[in-house]
Amino acid sequence: MCCPACRRRVTSEKSCPRCGLDLTLLFDLQKKYDEYLNLAQIKLKQQNFQEAHNLFLNAFRINNTDKTKKGMFVCLAAIGKYKEAMQFYFSIFK
Repeated sequence: MCCPACRRRVTSEKSCPRCGLDLTLLFDLQKKYDEYLNLAQIKLKQQNFQEAHNLFLNAFRINNTDKTKKGMFVCLAAIGKYKEAMQFYFSIFK
């Protein structure tokens, strides 16, 4: 992860060693993203597509990654929302 102020790479410090910016909220957001993503993958394996979709959506709102887009694609296709699913598909491979 990089400090948003000075772009220095940080691992687990509560503040940036270079500029002193408080990184607590950033690490909290990353932790929440990881929780949503892990729960979504569990729900997906259980074929609970609606709950998995909601969890992937929460993760997507925090961090717009290909991993969340792929999860959204699979869930939306599984629940029959093909037009929305294709939007995520094309955003991955553009």
